[in-house]
Amino acid sequence: MLRRVCDGLICVLVVMTLVGGPLQAQGNDEPQLCVGDYQSADEAKAQLARFVQTFSNLAEWQQRARTNREAILRGTGLLPLPRRCPLNPIVHSLRQYEGYTVENVAIESLPGVFVTGTDTGVGKTFASCVLVHALRDAGLVPWPMKPIAAGAIDSPQGPANEDTLALARSLLKMPSYTLDKVAKKLALREESGETLAFRHHRAIEDARVTGLILIELLQMAKKEKRFSFEDIQGLQTEIELNRLHGDSFTVFVQNKRGLKNLYRLVSMSHLEYLGKAPLIPKTRLSEHRTGLFLGTGSPSSELSKAYRMGKDRDELIEIARFYDFIEIMPADAYTDLEEGLNATILKEMYARFYEIGREIGLPALFTGNVHYLDPQDHKAWSVLKISDMAIRRRGQQFPPSLFDDVKLHYRTTEELLSCAEEMLGDAQKAQEVVIHNPAQLADQIEWIQPIVGFQIFQSLSLSW
Repeated sequence: MLRRVCDGLICVLVVMTLVGGPLQAQGNDEPQLCVGDYQSADEAKAQLARFVQTFSNLAEWQQRARTNREAILRGTGLLPLPRRCPLNPIVHSLRQYEGYTVENVAIESLPGVFVTGTDTGVGKTFASCVLVHALRDAGLVPWPMKPIAAGAIDSPQGPANEDTLALARSLLKMPSYTLDKVAKKLALREESGETLAFRHHRAIEDARVTGLILIELLQMAKKEKRFSFEDIQGLQTEIELNRLHGDSFTVFVQNKRGLKNLYRLVSMSHLEYLGKAPLIPKTRLSEHRTGLFLGTGSPSSELSKAYRMGKDRDELIEIARFYDFIEIMPADAYTDLEEGLNATILKEMYARFYEIGREIGLPALFTGNVHYLDPQDHKAWSVLKISDMAIRRRGQQFPPSLFDDVKLHYRTTEELLSCAEEMLGDAQKAQEVVIHNPAQLADQIEWIQPIVGFQIFQSLSLSW
């Protein structure tokens, strides 16, 4: 298991499987590493059952662990281990933050080969792919993976790697970007020259093909005179707007300055950044957020998606700090069934968000995600929602009962308190998020008249 010891550690893993312990090849006393489809699932289970019988106490297990370690080293050609060279550590760029510090670190693992720890978003994946390519040119067979730190984007077609997906969207014109479709579009081939064939949705195969795709995309970028990391990262800003999906967030206007900024943001989103829906870049939002309170938004928000992608605590906190309040909702108030949401996932997610808010001093507000006024309006809303989904999914059929468990009506305070107490497991916390925190936010909002000096209805004198 790989544990990330610093943010963004560049690593290339050689992936092999040692099934339960050292296996002996016929006529050979050397341990044999089992690679790929060495055994069926039933054969592997039977072998593990046999291995379990080889130890019955701690001492026997410790001996077996030593045998396993030695077998792995011997099978990978690392016994004896290579001579260690001085690490020659390089430490620089110390940054001070609230309660912690960050600095850049590099160590020399082999003469001239450095392992580095950096901040995110500076091209670690691209550097790793270049390193993998160089190793292959040298006759080695590395298998690149981003096992834990990478995460994935929830898309209607399934999880997708962020870096490869971003490059594919900017360099390829396709209706969708699943791994198998991108591989087919690029006409990837094995080193033997044969057409690439892989078992999609098998982790080790998907990791290998993702690396091959990324290398091919880097070659395409090079043909477009994109050589540096900054050039390649800049490709993401050139993705056509109608192929982007934004993240939702909530905006409360605090005063007249905020109202003016809201009008400006709405205008920019429709005139400058209109794609499938009006969008606003986060940088532009930051420029014009004075007088506005920004909330983390619905289950399709930036923070919610990061949670479902498996981002760690520090990454979730970094995202949350951009906002002015944490927004949590009833577990049955969701609309994006195609994202795999359900009440259980949302209950766990919002409870986590509440704790993050307490940790970093952001108030949590319990909102209803209201889409209609009364419960009896649910039927009409459901018909419209399912019809919209069918149009977007090109006539796909959905059952009329699809949204029967969803509740998006305007709830009473008592209903919200009941939902919050069930989610947070504490009546006092429920009072905090339903009553006290919203009241404190409301006290900071000035009386605002959205439209000034404009008479909507004129008094007409009619003669018959």
